[in-house]
Amino acid sequence: FWYLGKNFDIIDGLLKITLVKNTGAAFGMFPGGRPFFIIASIVASIVIVVLGLRTPKTMSGRRLALGLILGGAVGNLIDRMFFGEVIDFFDMGIGLHRWPVYNIADVAVTLGAIGLMISFLRSDNRTDPVSPVMAPKGSAEPPGGRDGR
Repeated sequence: FWYLGKNFDIIDGLLKITLVKNTGAAFGMFPGGRPFFIIASIVASIVIVVLGLRTPKTMSGRRLALGLILGGAVGNLIDRMFFGEVIDFFDMGIGLHRWPVYNIADVAVTLGAIGLMISFLRSDNRTDPVSPVMAPKGSAEPPGGRDGR
């Protein structure tokens, strides 16, 4: 492509569009390893779907966070499977201090992960079906089983 590596300023000096072909993980970390990333994305997507199905509809924030992570993972998975790489294009920073170039799927995964962490921190684990650590409220069995371990 004639525009590979060229910058198009969106917000002068702060945000640019730069085409970067990424064979690694999010934000260009760990380049190469396409088969590993494909398998990891498939496994992560299955886990996220299972967690989503186990999450009550009343936990809409957690379900949204899981959806963002799933959408980003599947988006990058499709790129990897069909093109052998992920196309990154958001280039943000100030002067020479730049964040690694990323794409919308990376943003979705990152925001979803932050939302999921907030959801877990704010939730009451005893009523959380995703967290098997605590027994449900009103359960006759204490956390860790009958012997308390």
